[in-house]
Amino acid sequence: MIKKLLKVVGFIVGITVLQYLLIVIISIISSFIYDGNIDSFLTSKTFYNITLVTSIVFTLSFIFILSKNVKFKKINCKNILICLGFGLIFSLIFHMLRNFFFPMEKENFNILIIISTGILGPILEEIMFRELIYNYLKKEDKRQARIFTTVLFALSHTGIINILYASILGIILIYLKDKYKSINEPISFHIGVNMMAILFTNLI
Repeated sequence: MIKKLLKVVGFIVGITVLQYLLIVIISIISSFIYDGNIDSFLTSKTFYNITLVTSIVFTLSFIFILSKNVKFKKINCKNILICLGFGLIFSLIFHMLRNFFFPMEKENFNILIIISTGILGPILEEIMFRELIYNYLKKEDKRQARIFTTVLFALSHTGIINILYASILGIILIYLKDKYKSINEPISFHIGVNMMAILFTNLI
């Protein structure tokens, strides 16, 4: 299990490093638009959009690559809608409580965030964590696979609150994966969660 876990950690770290490396390279090239003034560029809307576009392209590429190893089951529209709805409700309750105790700042609406964080992010994370990593680890021990997959998913987020939130979310997503024997329901729940997070931070 330890060897498998180390391979999984290396895989996650490798993907993360590669994504940030691409963003850095593209950003350095794009900064010449600002006559080489890196400070001005890093605080510009252009840099923000470049980061999102790079993330979208990167995520799409990995979804395409990783999905070749995934057997998607026939979509059950009823289950999809139920999980999507519960994802929205779960996220709304969490963010209302979080905003009550730790007031959040309003973020500017951007269609690129909807595509990147609201849709593509959940698809990639579910394929990677609940499908490939979980299935890979549970060949040794299903109980430990649930724990390690949830922990790895939580640690892929930043900030104590987000890590705790992702831990609870990870437990729910593993439950949905086992319950429906499919990745479709966890994806729809995860999309609902992220979509509500985006909407909430734009409406507060």
